Amino acid sequence: MKAERRHELKRSDLSQLLNDLGNFFQQHGTKVLAVALALVLVIGVAFYLYQSRQDSQRQAWAQLFNIVEGNIQAQPEDLQDLARETGDEDLAVLALKQYSGSLLMQYMAMPEGPDRQAILDQADQAVGTIESRYSDNAVALAGAMLNQGVVYENQGRFDQAAEVYRKLTEDPALAGYAIPQLAAARLAELDSWQVLSDQIVELPPATAPAAGATQPATIPAG
Repeated sequence: MKAERRHELKRSDLSQLLNDLGNFFQQHGTKVLAVALALVLVIGVAFYLYQSRQDSQRQAWAQLFNIVEGNIQAQPEDLQDLARETGDEDLAVLALKQYSGSLLMQYMAMPEGPDRQAILDQADQAVGTIESRYSDNAVALAGAMLNQGVVYENQGRFDQAAEVYRKLTEDPALAGYAIPQLAAARLAELDSWQVLSDQIVELPPATAPAAGATQPATIPAG
């Protein structure tokens, strides 16, 4: 009997709940519908924005890949714009690294002049941007530092270039990557140039010829 009584009470409670819900929707149905439609709209807009962002990032990655592979012609500024406009941190770092590298290539191909030095300064600034904004990305930062070492070499700042290369060869976070080997090769080349310059022997200054050394020989009279 007790079990049947409990069952009847539950049915009564459920019936009351359904009645209350019915009354609620009769009184506030329009508001509930409006809220539901608003939620659906918000979710739809959020999904659209998410998909648009994903599509944009995929297109940006494809563009970077094609530039690096030489499939499309691009200027260094295109890489700079790509890094500035993307919301993907990894893409921004790689684009900036490629930007600094492409500036160095452009610098190597230019004749001497003020524009050439300006290109080198831009490459240095790109590396500085990576160091200040993305220092937690060890590999990308190391690649940028390698470019910075080349910048220092071309600026004649050989001690600073050697310091950069030495840091890269000693960084345990780069174990298994090729960057330490590349830095070691640049460092060895710098060291060899230093040894060669130390071994250069300066010629002694020219001295005046001894007295009479330039006088024509005289033939004794016969």
